[in-house]
Amino acid sequence: MIRFIILSIFIFLFLFQPNLHAKLADDFLSPQGDFIPHDPAFKPIRSAFDKFDFDNAIKASKQLIEESQLNAKNAEDASYLLGDIYLYMAERKNPFYFKVSINAYGNARNKYPNSKRALPSLMKIGMIYAKIQLYYEALGSFNRIIKNYPNSVFSVPARIKRGKVYLEWGKFDKAIIEFDLINPALLGREAGAFLLLDYAEAYYQKGDLEEAYNYYGLLSLQNPILQMSQSALYQYGVTAHHSKLYPVAREAFFILHNKYPRGEFSLLSMARIGDSYRLQGKIKRALKSYDHVDSAHRTGPRYLNATLVSAIGRLHLSGCQVHPCAPEYPLETELGRLAYQKIKEISLSLIEKENRAPFTERLVHEAVIALEDYDFYPDSLEISIMLSHLNLRPPFKIKVLKTIDRNAVKSVNLLIQKNKDAKALGIFYHNRKAFTPPILRGKTGVQLGIGFARSGYFAEAIKLLSPIALTSTSLDHEEADFQLTKAYFTQAEYSLAEKRTQLFIKRYPGSKHISLLELLETKILINKGNKNEAIRKYKTWLKRYPKHKKRDEALKDLGDMAFAEGDMKQAVILYQKILSEKNELIPGLQLTIADTFFQMKNYKMAISHYTEAIEEGGTAEQVDWATFQLAQSYEKLGLKGKGVPLYAQLEKDAIESIIKALSAQKKVEIETVALEKTETAQ
Repeated sequence: MIRFIILSIFIFLFLFQPNLHAKLADDFLSPQGDFIPHDPAFKPIRSAFDKFDFDNAIKASKQLIEESQLNAKNAEDASYLLGDIYLYMAERKNPFYFKVSINAYGNARNKYPNSKRALPSLMKIGMIYAKIQLYYEALGSFNRIIKNYPNSVFSVPARIKRGKVYLEWGKFDKAIIEFDLINPALLGREAGAFLLLDYAEAYYQKGDLEEAYNYYGLLSLQNPILQMSQSALYQYGVTAHHSKLYPVAREAFFILHNKYPRGEFSLLSMARIGDSYRLQGKIKRALKSYDHVDSAHRTGPRYLNATLVSAIGRLHLSGCQVHPCAPEYPLETELGRLAYQKIKEISLSLIEKENRAPFTERLVHEAVIALEDYDFYPDSLEISIMLSHLNLRPPFKIKVLKTIDRNAVKSVNLLIQKNKDAKALGIFYHNRKAFTPPILRGKTGVQLGIGFARSGYFAEAIKLLSPIALTSTSLDHEEADFQLTKAYFTQAEYSLAEKRTQLFIKRYPGSKHISLLELLETKILINKGNKNEAIRKYKTWLKRYPKHKKRDEALKDLGDMAFAEGDMKQAVILYQKILSEKNELIPGLQLTIADTFFQMKNYKMAISHYTEAIEEGGTAEQVDWATFQLAQSYEKLGLKGKGVPLYAQLEKDAIESIIKALSAQKKVEIETVALEKTETAQ
């Protein structure tokens, strides 16, 4: 209601009060023109000032102040004039003098509080504080005017300045509250226009573009106050565009492009014109506008800003090359692929530039949203994170941080669906705060659980998936149910594993995962010592799934059980059955077979398989053991001459000390026996 009343007053002001005027704000705070009194006593000050001899001008001013007993009026004027000179110097020579000017005005006010310049100087002090970004002090000065001089001509300007301080400070809600306290009917048309622009700027920076346009829209695009500000014209166009008033937006951008052809918004305005045509379905005109931007062949942030918007527009249009403007497949077209690459490259380049325009961060955020629209979540996340490292204003910073959280969650879901678990888990750990308890209890928690399980982090998988499983009859995801069940097996939580296996078979009777869970269930029997039942189940499983990828593993388990029971022949049959299939060998299988033949005292076969095991490789410990056993096999066959070099090699190079020691002992024994035989023969 209050907002409606304020807008109504503005409408009345601009429609029915054409003769109200207010002085335009000046770029300089210091007095302009002939501001030094014409009294002869001020001639030395004037003379020095006109020659830019500020030191002598200050010296002469201080002399007049010291002669206050001779002429109090001149001393008063000189006191305030000293502040003017320091301010003049600060704005044109050295910013250090801003604080010096504040002190000078303060001294003048303290000494001459009833001077006609006392109140204007207080206003000036507040404005200087605002200029040098000492916002608390600026607000204090304006507060004193509003509180102590409510009926003065400076009361309303002080209120406006308070709002502008909050605006510059990034406290946009407080700025709007201050502006709401101003009665537009007390302002002239020009002052009212400035206030409208301040309102619009506050809402624009706050991110409320619709409300910003409610204020911009009260000004004609031909208004000279509007046209004197490039940023106001640009924001007028952006807010109109956001409100889907594309012809109005285009008019604003055309004015900006033509009035300031070399301004920082010129090319950007042309890109925005392309956007307005694109959203109205005028594809050829849109592409023509984008071509105009891309063919400018300029360098620097201004060009990059415009080409970024152009690339975003082209990404949106890329689907039009597939079939009538279905842009969901941007990477299927050359236009889309080029636009995608340009968006990433330009965004990162703009973030790294130090001389970028204040609005550049918002353009980069537009790029982030465009990438997000087409499911390029990891790219969107990367750029968002880099953007967040910049010195952003609070409302926009919060928006960027929310974008990061949203894209982190979406990236993890997408990457796990694509089996890129390592990258997904990396994003999870680097953006942990984005994954709140409600998110982890939902679809994302399920996806993360799958990713953890597939990556071998079974404890983490159980931690995520088991609470979800307890609160529902199913995880609503076959893969998640499977990974949770497998994790229980891996973590030796066998009772839970068996229970979930039966539940899984019941829920997903046709699942490809059932065979593996049945195999894992059979392995539990070995751990429980129920080997006869395990053997029976293994044989049943092998008949049911003769071509399963885990077939060799099942045969190996059966062979190991036969070996453990002393049935070496059966163990060898099972092991050699694995070799006969010419599948990818189970690591260490050759060594296991060789050990089996060694136990059977079939040393010739043991030698053959130990040799294969050494050639096959494996861990250093496995190779050392195979070499030691090979030497022993040769020794058993009476081929000690072949064994000694192997023992000597192990004595020197073996990893484990026990193998080194045994090899040294064996070598000595063989050499001793050989020496004794030689001596006996002699």
